[in-house]
Amino acid sequence: MACRIPVICTTGGALPEVAGDAAVLVPPGDSKALENAILALIDDPERQEKLAQKGYDRVLTHFTWEATAKKQCRHIGRLSMITIDFNRLGIRPGDRILDMGCGEGRHMIQACQMNQTLCIGADYVHANLTATRDKLAFHQALNDLSCARFDLSCMDVTCLPFRDNWFDVVICSEVLEHIPTMILRYRNWRGFSSPAVYWR
Repeated sequence: MACRIPVICTTGGALPEVAGDAAVLVPPGDSKALENAILALIDDPERQEKLAQKGYDRVLTHFTWEATAKKQCRHIGRLSMITIDFNRLGIRPGDRILDMGCGEGRHMIQACQMNQTLCIGADYVHANLTATRDKLAFHQALNDLSCARFDLSCMDVTCLPFRDNWFDVVICSEVLEHIPTMILRYRNWRGFSSPAVYWR
Protein backbone atom coordinates (compact mmCIF):
# COMPACT_ATOMS: atom_id res chain seq x y z
CA MET A 1 0.00 0.00 0.00
CA ALA A 2 2.87 2.37 0.78
CA CYS A 3 4.16 1.82 -2.79
CA ARG A 4 0.78 2.77 -4.31
CA ILE A 5 0.25 -0.76 -5.60
CA PRO A 6 -3.22 -2.38 -5.38
CA VAL A 7 -3.25 -5.10 -2.73
CA ILE A 8 -4.98 -8.47 -2.60
CA CYS A 9 -4.72 -10.33 0.71
CA THR A 10 -6.54 -12.94 2.76
CA THR A 11 -8.90 -12.42 5.66
CA GLY A 12 -6.52 -14.36 7.91
CA GLY A 13 -4.98 -12.90 11.05
CA ALA A 14 -4.82 -9.14 11.36
CA LEU A 15 -4.73 -8.46 7.60
CA PRO A 16 -8.33 -7.17 7.39
CA GLU A 17 -7.62 -4.74 10.23
CA VAL A 18 -4.50 -3.46 8.47
CA ALA A 19 -5.98 -3.34 4.96
CA GLY A 20 -9.44 -2.04 5.85
CA ASP A 21 -11.37 -1.26 2.68
CA ALA A 22 -8.16 -0.50 0.78
CA ALA A 23 -7.56 -4.06 -0.46
CA VAL A 24 -9.35 -7.00 -2.06
CA LEU A 25 -9.86 -9.66 0.62
CA VAL A 26 -10.16 -13.38 -0.08
CA PRO A 27 -10.55 -16.38 2.28
CA PRO A 28 -7.31 -18.05 3.42
CA GLY A 29 -6.44 -21.22 1.50
CA ASP A 30 -8.94 -20.51 -1.27
CA SER A 31 -6.74 -20.51 -4.40
CA LYS A 32 -9.72 -20.14 -6.74
CA ALA A 33 -10.88 -16.97 -4.92
CA LEU A 34 -7.34 -15.61 -5.12
CA GLU A 35 -7.14 -16.39 -8.84
CA ASN A 36 -10.49 -14.70 -9.50
CA ALA A 37 -9.46 -11.62 -7.51
CA ILE A 38 -6.19 -11.28 -9.45
CA LEU A 39 -7.87 -11.72 -12.84
CA ALA A 40 -10.66 -9.28 -11.98
CA LEU A 41 -8.17 -6.64 -10.87
CA ILE A 42 -5.94 -7.11 -13.93
CA ASP A 43 -8.95 -6.45 -16.16
CA ASP A 44 -10.00 -3.29 -14.28
CA PRO A 45 -7.33 -0.52 -14.45
CA GLU A 46 -9.70 2.04 -12.92
CA ARG A 47 -10.21 -0.16 -9.84
CA GLN A 48 -6.45 -0.73 -9.66
CA GLU A 49 -5.89 3.02 -9.47
CA LYS A 50 -8.62 3.53 -6.86
CA LEU A 51 -7.31 0.71 -4.63
CA ALA A 52 -3.73 1.91 -5.01
CA GLN A 53 -4.67 5.45 -3.93
CA LYS A 54 -6.93 4.21 -1.13
CA GLY A 55 -4.14 2.01 0.21
CA TYR A 56 -1.63 4.85 0.09
CA ASP A 57 -4.03 7.20 1.89
CA ARG A 58 -4.59 4.53 4.54
CA VAL A 59 -0.85 4.23 5.12
CA LEU A 60 -0.51 8.00 5.55
CA THR A 61 -3.44 8.09 7.97
CA HIS A 62 -2.68 5.06 10.12
CA PHE A 63 0.82 3.70 9.60
CA THR A 64 3.35 6.54 9.59
CA TRP A 65 5.69 7.06 12.54
CA GLU A 66 3.73 10.21 13.41
CA ALA A 67 0.37 8.38 13.42
CA THR A 68 1.84 5.57 15.49
CA ALA A 69 3.31 8.03 18.00
CA LYS A 70 -0.06 9.76 18.37
CA LYS A 71 -1.80 6.46 19.10
CA GLN A 72 0.86 5.55 21.63
CA CYS A 73 0.55 8.94 23.34
CA ARG A 74 -3.21 8.59 23.63
CA HIS A 75 -2.84 5.07 25.00
CA ILE A 76 -0.23 6.18 27.54
CA GLY A 77 -2.47 9.09 28.46
CA ARG A 78 -5.30 6.71 29.28
CA LEU A 79 -2.96 4.78 31.57
CA SER A 80 -1.41 7.81 33.28
CA MET A 81 -3.77 8.15 36.23
CA ILE A 82 -6.47 10.21 34.53
CA THR A 83 -8.84 10.55 37.49
CA ILE A 84 -11.54 12.49 35.67
CA ASP A 85 -14.18 11.25 33.25
CA PHE A 86 -14.11 14.12 30.76
CA ASN A 87 -17.29 12.79 29.12
CA ARG A 88 -19.21 13.79 32.26
CA LEU A 89 -18.11 17.42 32.11
CA GLY A 90 -20.16 18.35 29.04
CA ILE A 91 -17.31 20.35 27.54
CA ARG A 92 -18.25 22.29 24.40
CA PRO A 93 -16.19 24.17 21.80
CA GLY A 94 -15.25 27.57 23.19
CA ASP A 95 -15.46 26.53 26.86
CA ARG A 96 -12.91 28.00 29.24
CA ILE A 97 -11.25 25.36 31.41
CA LEU A 98 -9.10 25.91 34.49
CA ASP A 99 -6.96 23.01 35.70
CA MET A 100 -6.07 24.25 39.19
CA GLY A 101 -3.17 22.34 40.64
CA CYS A 102 -2.35 20.92 37.21
CA GLY A 103 0.77 19.17 38.48
CA GLU A 104 2.74 17.75 35.57
CA GLY A 105 -0.15 18.10 33.15
CA ARG A 106 -2.01 14.80 32.92
CA HIS A 107 -5.48 16.44 32.95
CA MET A 108 -4.29 19.64 31.25
CA ILE A 109 -3.18 17.66 28.20
CA GLN A 110 -6.55 15.93 27.96
CA ALA A 111 -8.35 19.27 28.35
CA CYS A 112 -6.23 20.67 25.50
CA GLN A 113 -7.36 17.77 23.31
CA MET A 114 -10.95 19.02 23.56
CA ASN A 115 -12.12 20.91 20.49
CA GLN A 116 -11.59 24.71 20.48
CA THR A 117 -11.33 25.08 24.26
CA LEU A 118 -9.38 27.77 26.10
CA CYS A 119 -7.32 25.99 28.76
CA ILE A 120 -5.40 27.43 31.68
CA GLY A 121 -3.14 25.24 33.78
CA ALA A 122 -2.18 26.65 37.16
CA ASP A 123 0.07 25.30 39.87
CA TYR A 124 1.92 26.63 42.90
CA VAL A 125 5.11 24.74 41.98
CA HIS A 126 7.06 26.15 39.04
CA ALA A 127 8.77 22.82 38.27
CA ASN A 128 5.34 21.24 37.68
CA LEU A 129 4.47 23.94 35.15
CA THR A 130 7.78 23.39 33.35
CA ALA A 131 7.01 19.66 33.06
CA THR A 132 3.51 20.45 31.80
CA ARG A 133 4.90 22.91 29.24
CA ASP A 134 7.32 20.31 27.90
CA LYS A 135 4.59 17.68 27.58
CA LEU A 136 2.26 20.10 25.81
CA ALA A 137 5.07 21.02 23.41
CA PHE A 138 5.55 17.34 22.65
CA HIS A 139 1.84 16.91 21.87
CA GLN A 140 1.85 20.12 19.82
CA ALA A 141 4.67 18.74 17.69
CA LEU A 142 2.48 15.71 16.99
CA ASN A 143 -0.45 17.99 16.11
CA ASP A 144 -2.34 16.20 18.88
CA LEU A 145 -4.01 19.20 20.55
CA SER A 146 -7.40 20.61 19.52
CA CYS A 147 -7.77 23.57 21.88
CA ALA A 148 -7.97 27.14 20.62
CA ARG A 149 -5.31 28.22 23.12
CA PHE A 150 -3.60 27.21 26.33
CA ASP A 151 -1.69 29.12 28.99
CA LEU A 152 0.24 28.11 32.09
CA SER A 153 0.70 30.22 35.19
CA CYS A 154 2.11 29.95 38.70
CA MET A 155 -0.80 30.67 41.08
CA ASP A 156 -1.85 30.29 44.68
CA VAL A 157 -5.23 28.60 45.06
CA THR A 158 -6.03 30.85 47.99
CA CYS A 159 -5.97 34.07 45.90
CA LEU A 160 -6.90 33.43 42.29
CA PRO A 161 -7.05 36.41 39.91
CA PHE A 162 -10.26 35.54 38.04
CA ARG A 163 -13.63 37.23 38.09
CA ASP A 164 -16.82 35.35 38.99
CA ASN A 165 -18.23 32.92 36.39
CA TRP A 166 -15.23 33.29 34.08
CA PHE A 167 -14.68 29.53 33.69
CA ASP A 168 -17.10 26.97 32.31
CA VAL A 169 -15.20 24.05 33.85
CA VAL A 170 -12.78 23.93 36.77
CA ILE A 171 -10.69 20.83 37.36
CA CYS A 172 -9.22 20.43 40.82
CA SER A 173 -7.86 16.92 41.21
CA GLU A 174 -5.97 15.88 44.35
CA VAL A 175 -5.41 19.46 45.46
CA LEU A 176 -7.88 20.36 48.18
CA GLU A 177 -6.43 17.93 50.69
CA HIS A 178 -3.30 20.11 50.73
CA ILE A 179 -5.25 23.18 51.85
CA PRO A 180 -5.84 23.37 55.62
CA THR A 181 -8.93 25.57 55.36
CA MET A 182 -10.59 23.62 52.58
CA ILE A 183 -14.15 24.80 53.25
CA LEU A 184 -13.11 28.43 53.12
CA ARG A 185 -11.32 27.87 49.81
CA TYR A 186 -14.30 26.02 48.38
CA ARG A 187 -16.50 29.02 49.12
CA ASN A 188 -13.94 31.21 47.36
CA TRP A 189 -13.94 28.95 44.29
CA ARG A 190 -17.68 28.53 43.90
CA GLY A 191 -18.08 32.04 42.56
CA PHE A 192 -15.99 31.97 39.42
CA SER A 193 -16.94 28.59 37.95
CA SER A 194 -20.23 27.87 36.26
CA PRO A 195 -21.70 25.35 35.93
CA ALA A 196 -19.23 22.44 36.06
CA VAL A 197 -16.69 22.09 38.83
CA TYR A 198 -15.00 18.72 39.14
CA TRP A 199 -13.82 18.14 42.69
CA ARG A 200 -11.84 15.03 43.58
